[in-house]
Amino acid sequence: MILSLLLSLILHAPAQAQNLPRQPELPQHPSSADYDYDLKKESWTENGRKMDLYLPVSKSGQKKLFPVVVFGHGQATDVTGYDLSFQHLAKKGIAVLHPMYDSGFFDQKWRRMADDFNQLTLAALKKFPDQLNPRELIFSGHSKGGYIALMAAGAPSHNTLEMRAQKVILFAPAGFDAEYLKNMDINTPVTLVYSDSDTIIKRPAMNDLYAKLNSRFKQFIEVVSYPELKADHFYPLSKSFFFGGTDGVSAHHFYASWKYLVSAGNEVKNGSPLKDPYLYGDQALDTGVSGLQHKRLEKSF
Repeated sequence: MILSLLLSLILHAPAQAQNLPRQPELPQHPSSADYDYDLKKESWTENGRKMDLYLPVSKSGQKKLFPVVVFGHGQATDVTGYDLSFQHLAKKGIAVLHPMYDSGFFDQKWRRMADDFNQLTLAALKKFPDQLNPRELIFSGHSKGGYIALMAAGAPSHNTLEMRAQKVILFAPAGFDAEYLKNMDINTPVTLVYSDSDTIIKRPAMNDLYAKLNSRFKQFIEVVSYPELKADHFYPLSKSFFFGGTDGVSAHHFYASWKYLVSAGNEVKNGSPLKDPYLYGDQALDTGVSGLQHKRLEKSF
């Protein structure tokens, strides 16, 4: 019985892999493996919190400022859960900061976490002034990290520090703070990304959040499942944990999370014209499979 099951799994796995789209090959695609940069990773402790920074490194040796994605981690996850995604962004010329904004699994001091998210971001900007561009800042996060990133963008501390998020890209945020939501700059574009097989964060919660977003420029995208691959709550992960996720990257990285984050980085480099086709146009809905599209549930601009 066991031998039969193993044989079945071995025979079945390649067939599934062949049915899913591979990494895009067009150099201009945000998820292609056409990289202009090498990368280096910096890790340190700031006020007792672990910080990880993925920095692009010019192959020519030329120094320059890079846009920065500040990414909030999900509950019980750390930087290893998103490592492959962060490597990809850095090699595309976008720095990624991963601050451990919480003090552990049972930390529920949400507003303090939002302040920490902001303070840790500012500390990193000051630590690497010749590489991180404070005027090209993107707040992002997954699940609990999306909740905190959104709070941080509307927290009082965000308005008093020497920085401002130019865009907010959220993957199934686990909640929102109504007061902080009202305090957000209405000109900050927000993209809310959900998935059709998410059983952790319910659709009514996402609908409520989208309705209450004050941003003049907001959109709500639903990532759809492939026949062979569910778009569940944990698809942004590139590592398997006891609660979910898979090891390695998949079509959902190529045609969703990577695509949106790289595009956001390119947008802020270009002055945020809200025209990048892979984030705001039809290419944002491309899954790599003819006849199968992600859904743009709403868009306000």
